[in-house]
Amino acid sequence: MSTEHHDQGGHELEAINTKLLFRLMISLSIVTLLASMAVVQWYYSQRSELVQRHAVEGSYLLAEYKEQMTKDLEGIDAARKQLLANTGLLLPPPPPPGWVHPDDLLSGGAPAVAAPPTEPVAPVVVTPDPSIVVTPTIDAPVAVPVEGQPPPTEDKPAEEKPAKPAEEKPAKPGNE
Repeated sequence: MSTEHHDQGGHELEAINTKLLFRLMISLSIVTLLASMAVVQWYYSQRSELVQRHAVEGSYLLAEYKEQMTKDLEGIDAARKQLLANTGLLLPPPPPPGWVHPDDLLSGGAPAVAAPPTEPVAPVVVTPDPSIVVTPTIDAPVAVPVEGQPPPTEDKPAEEKPAKPAEEKPAKPGNE
């Protein structure tokens, strides 16, 4: 008996046949490619069939949409007729008792509001009196107190004294 062993593995494993493995991988790749081409062709045939059928029958989704829109338009038309018959439906409901408008809270409370006149009021025409001449005047700025500062005091300007004319000194001879 010889003590030399020529294989590299255990006795239960055989060497892999790489030629057979590559044939298997290439054949499975070709089958996958052909199957994907068949699926794409089937998709295009189904799509053309649907386009032809919708061209003849019309889309069921579009038909349902048109049916829903006619129902909605009938409801809108009925609401329009009700509003035209009774325009009081557009008025807001009265406020609950004790409710105060927020704008009225800021102004310190609202005075009682008079009811609007039922008869139209003639406009008042105001004509200016030509004998009265109005000239605009500019008032002095008013001091406004600022929070956190002492109140401004009114400073009265000192009485203005007439300015003395500058005395001219005669020029000295020889300094020209």
